[in-house]
Amino acid sequence: MNEISPTTMIRFNDSHLHYTCFIIILCPLVWNIFARLCYALIPKKTSKYKRYIVCYLLTIWIFSFSSYRDYLIRQTIQNQPKFILIDDYSQGVEFISVLLFLVGQIFVLSSFYQLGITGTFLGDYCG
Repeated sequence: MNEISPTTMIRFNDSHLHYTCFIIILCPLVWNIFARLCYALIPKKTSKYKRYIVCYLLTIWIFSFSSYRDYLIRQTIQNQPKFILIDDYSQGVEFISVLLFLVGQIFVLSSFYQLGITGTFLGDYCG
């Protein structure tokens, strides 16, 4: 029986994989550094309007950088070897995948509804 080793399932020498891993690590670091800088540099008596502007700019940055990261992840996955499931299991795996996606979307959309944009995207740093 042939065993599948992790080295045959993932091409670790792929430069695109290395770049994607770098961006995955960099994304939250950069936006947390930006948020902490905004918190440290915006005076406490700054108007609420200016704080909202900063929060929305951070939101745009986070959303854009995350979209780029998601694009890279998709490209990297497409460049890697494929793991073919037996046809008997493919419909079950697809069903579970769709179900988990829908549950995740419910969580995300309900948090947006409850917290709003400023509460979801680092409103605590901008006041």
